[in-house]
Order: sequence, then C-alpha cells, then structure tokens
Amino acid sequence: MLARRWLILAALLATGRAAPADAPPTPPDLPRYDLSIDIDPAARLTQFRAKVTWTNPSTRPTRELVFNFYPMFRVPAGDSLLFAKTLELLRLEPSYGLDKRGGHGRIVKVSAADGQPLTFARRSDNQTAFTVELPEEVPPGGSVTVTLDGQIRLPETQGRWGTWDGVTYLVNAMPVLAYYNHRGWHDMPFVPWHQPFWNEAGVYTASVTVPADHTLGCSADVASERVSGGRKTLTMKPFVGRDFALFASAKYQEFKADCPMPDGRTVKLRVLALKRHEFYAREMLKMAAVALPVYATWFGPFPYEHFTIAESYFGWNGNECGGIVMVDERVFDMPHLARGYVEYLVSHEICHQWWYNLVGTNGYSETFMDEGAATYFTHRLLDTKVGRNNEFLTWPEGGGWLPNIKRENYRNASIYGAIRRRDAPAAAGPLPEFGHLVGLFSGAYDRG
Repeated sequence: MLARRWLILAALLATGRAAPADAPPTPPDLPRYDLSIDIDPAARLTQFRAKVTWTNPSTRPTRELVFNFYPMFRVPAGDSLLFAKTLELLRLEPSYGLDKRGGHGRIVKVSAADGQPLTFARRSDNQTAFTVELPEEVPPGGSVTVTLDGQIRLPETQGRWGTWDGVTYLVNAMPVLAYYNHRGWHDMPFVPWHQPFWNEAGVYTASVTVPADHTLGCSADVASERVSGGRKTLTMKPFVGRDFALFASAKYQEFKADCPMPDGRTVKLRVLALKRHEFYAREMLKMAAVALPVYATWFGPFPYEHFTIAESYFGWNGNECGGIVMVDERVFDMPHLARGYVEYLVSHEICHQWWYNLVGTNGYSETFMDEGAATYFTHRLLDTKVGRNNEFLTWPEGGGWLPNIKRENYRNASIYGAIRRRDAPAAAGPLPEFGHLVGLFSGAYDRG
C-alpha cells in the first residue's frame, strides 16, 4: 500500500501533467453512513442515529465490526502535563482545551437491520474503539447493516468537539468504521495532539437539526431546509469523504465567491466567520481561489462542487476535514499585516483535500505521507505565486526596517533546530514515538 501511494506521487511529479478531468467513480464497496444528527448547544448535547452499511473488502471473513468513536476519550493518568505543555506551545491557556473529565461520547444502543439489539463493548486495549458482535459472519464481498444510537456531550472546551463562545464544532466526532484488511481490524487510539485517524472514505447522507438562528458549516452541501418550532433541519447532499465534520453558530457571517477550475467547473467557496473578522474571511476566499485550481492541475480534479472554511476554537491554527477546513479564531484575529502567514496556513490546509482526503493515509504511523506532502507542495505553490523565501509580514510604508519572518526560515526552523540538538526524529513512525509536537513537526512535516 505504501509503495503504491508513492508510485502515484512519483508519476504525478515525473509527468508534470494534470490528471484527467473526470474523477474516478466512487468504489462500490465503500462504507455508507446515513446520519441523523440533532445539535442542541443550549443543552450542550448532540444526539445521533447512524445507519451504517459495511461491505467486506478483504479476503478475510469477520463476525464483528469495529468502530472508532473518539469522543469516548479520557486523558490517561500521568498525561495531563504533556497535554498542558502542548497547549502552551500552541499559545493556548491549558484550561481552555484540557478537559480532565472526558468520556463525552456514549453509544446507547446498537441494532441489526431487523431491529434486534446487538451486543457491543469498548475494546479492552483501546478506550476510543468499540466492537459490535454480528449474528452472522460477513464473507468477502458480503455486506451488513447496523444502526448506532448515541450522544456526545458538548464540553465548554476548545478542540475537536464542544462549544465555545457560541460556536459548536464536531470534528472526527461521529463513529466511523476502523480500517479492515486481510490482517483484520485496525482501530486507532486517539492522540489529542495530532490526527491518528486511519479509515476508509465513506459515502455520507445526513439530516442535521440545529437552532433556527444557527448557520451550519458541514462537509456536505445542503439539499433542502425545513424550519419548525425554533429548530431547522437541513438535509445534506450525498458526500464522499474521509470524515464528516460539522460547525454551527448563530454568530457566523457567510462570505461567498466562485472559483473557476481547470476542468471547466465552478466550485462554490464559502467562509463562515465572526462578523469582526470580515477582512480575513474575504482574504481567505481569495487564497482558496488561487490554491484549489493549482492543486487540481497538479494532482487531479477537486472532487466537490463546494468548499468551506469555518472559523472555530481549536487551539491549533488550522485543521483539514473532508470538504471543509477549520481555522482557529486567533488566526482570523491576527493583524492584517500578517496576511503572508495566513495564506501559507490556508494553502497548507487546502492541500490536505488531496493529501489526506483523496489519498488516504494511516495518520497514526504514516503521518509524513500527508503532512510531508502538504508541507512541500504548499511551499512549491507559494514559490510560484509570490517568489521563493517571501516575507510573512507586510509592514506599512516606512516600516521595512522592522523585524520580519522569511518563509524559508519558518520552513526550516524546526528540523534544523532538532539537528543542532541532535534529537531529529525519523520521518516515519507511530505518533507516540515523536514524543511531542516539536518532534512531530521536525520529523513528519519538515523532514517528511
């Protein structure tokens, strides 16, 4: 699998040509998720029902399904200091993002296609995965459907799932099938300081209910909307992606633009941001309108008719999701003179629409496969657009003597710092082997 992915990348770089305009058809054996999601920020609760159909893609039969459900995570004993230091590295007050209570996800019931209850239990060696026992074996090529009923409490913390200052976010929060092959199930433990996700892309259909005054940001696009009793239910168009992310807020202002693509299509761009952040909302539309067509020329067609950037409270500066990118509130709040850095960040997260979403990777032990690629190609894009080693800060006239940050210095700081300290990690390896965020950046991102 690893060799095949790099052969694809090598072919792209060797030819220098764009991929064919027609995207390949959706594989027929992808898992299918039919979601009904009710988000109630006032009650700090999300309730969901997920009808999941899985087709066995392997030569190995199985009598169980294994799901990753990351909101079940609790901080392990002894790890609080590491996570607090990580948040400090991200310039975030640790108490804003460190939730000692944890365990916000709960599966209430699992049912077979005929409605009969099925036995399920948390994995003994992985606190964020659970196993569903099936009444019959699923042979290679066979399919099975189960329904999951559950809920996610929305903690008042910044991160992947929760609510903060009127913004609700659910990122990598829905139950998703673990990856399955001839060696069996590969459920991934949750690592809060990065993305340990490894799962097949899924075909998602969904209805999402939120307060009537809330604007919804989602991986999928809206097909229809119905309002009743102070709540609105949005039916989403079918979506194929590596994950299914949701953002909702009554504070969101919506900014839109059209993005012509190399294959003749037009992608609808949208930024959801707080009203005071109109400047960067409009600038991010421009940044996306540059990055998407270039990456589509280099790697192949962008798979969606829409693309969204959502302001959130994350701690990290930005994070990719299928069809949508989340950017931290503090980035939107940066001085306007720092546009050069913001463009680097946004271009990097957009690149993940290919290197993570279209080309799936094992985020737990192959982090370099998407982060290394996204880092490299983002710099290549900016070399083309603004020239090599441009400055991140644009001082007002007469302020050129003030300190600045050159992009090549930013690019190489962590890896050369690690080399000087003689603790440069390998590019590849399981996330825990990097030890911390600095090791991950210098290894998987820069060295990768």
